[in-house]
Amino acid sequence: MKRHFEHIVVLMLENRSFDHLFGFLKHSKKFNGLTGQEYNPKTKTDTTKIFVNKSDKPYIDPDPPHSHAEIMQQVDLGLGGKNDGFVHVFLEKQKLKGGTSRPEEIMAVIDPTTPKKCGFIMAELAKRFVLCDNYFSSVPGETWPNRNYIQAATSHGEVDIRLKFYTDETVYERLAKHGHTWQIYHDGVPQTWAYPKLWFLNNGGFRHFDHFAADVKNDRLANYCFIEPKHFSLGGNTNNMHPGNNSTDRDTDFKAAENLVAYIYNLLNTNKKVFNKTLFIITFDEHGGFYDHVEPPACVPPDNLLNNANQFKFNKLGIRIPTILISNKFKTSHVDSTQYDHSSVIKSVLENFGITTSLTARDKNANNLIEPNILQRKKNNLEEVEPHILAATKSHVRGASQHEVLNEFQKDLMELAANVDQVMDPDYEQVMTNIKVLNQGLVRGSTKSANAVDIKAVEQKFAAMYGG
Repeated sequence: MKRHFEHIVVLMLENRSFDHLFGFLKHSKKFNGLTGQEYNPKTKTDTTKIFVNKSDKPYIDPDPPHSHAEIMQQVDLGLGGKNDGFVHVFLEKQKLKGGTSRPEEIMAVIDPTTPKKCGFIMAELAKRFVLCDNYFSSVPGETWPNRNYIQAATSHGEVDIRLKFYTDETVYERLAKHGHTWQIYHDGVPQTWAYPKLWFLNNGGFRHFDHFAADVKNDRLANYCFIEPKHFSLGGNTNNMHPGNNSTDRDTDFKAAENLVAYIYNLLNTNKKVFNKTLFIITFDEHGGFYDHVEPPACVPPDNLLNNANQFKFNKLGIRIPTILISNKFKTSHVDSTQYDHSSVIKSVLENFGITTSLTARDKNANNLIEPNILQRKKNNLEEVEPHILAATKSHVRGASQHEVLNEFQKDLMELAANVDQVMDPDYEQVMTNIKVLNQGLVRGSTKSANAVDIKAVEQKFAAMYGG
């Protein structure tokens, strides 16, 4: 088994479907995009056709629905169509939550053809490198279980967010066991704090994203690097592309997320020695409720855990999401239509570093992202991408003011931070005991209120105890 890369770097952004970003992308190769004739009925009883449409608006009000139950209706509304329930489910949420968006906006596609607008950086990289047009989220569910899949190839039987500490074996533990290095870069509270075993794991650790540039410049990247974007506006803008962030920041968060992509790409590109041995993967956790026309396929369940609430067997993937593979060793302007999900990242990482054992049945049966795209020559004429010009950054903390509203993922991370603070201890066994005291139950509502959590204090305490 050949090692193609010394470093694999993964950036996971938030809540966008493939069609929402790339449905109308003008690519030199044929790919599974939109024709413009795709539509949804307005509701189960109103068959008015709501067609896909172009838009530069990066958010929708209310934040699009994407719970497991809602996604199952989005995929099949029961009218005999495929992926025909997006408009209906959005209107049902709007009845409960209110909001100003028209039903057409859930079918809206970012227009990637306009320079300097939202989406042009992602579109440029998608056209230059490898665009995966058959990459799906791992679960028809929310952020948390899908992020768990890219760490452990399982969500431990969860389809929606269940805030607790997870002890499933992760890709980092498997790498460390075989002597390989790992690093999780974060700018604020990372969701990976939910895996307390990682707090004590050797050969790597949690590191503030500020260190990433020096690690690239000095050629000291770990073998596997996972980057979590900035989920809270602590000392600046968020940059994870979550649609809920844009409801107050207009398009700032979206453009800041694209700037993060451009920053990482340009940084790698300035050090050809590093870039020539690095694979950079840009992906998203899940679709965030936005329309995609491709029906999620069947898949292999990771384990024998069923979701108790609805007996979901984890034998069906979630909605298709945007994914770009960037490497000097890969084909240029290429479309890869191999079926992938988040467990494919684990499969690729482990096999690249010569590890033949899998974490679960899901990654064992996943396809490797690397092998179909290798080109046996290097390219050194790659141009940088130009970032967006953003307004001045904020200095306040999102959620600290009563006038600001946290989206659900931010609430989840606030509660995680509160519980990390409660169970944190220099001794591994004591941490596990503290977690048992919490009974690994639902976190939200069981601890401090979200607005009372001092995120910065938790981060500083964590950094002091575990090396930042």
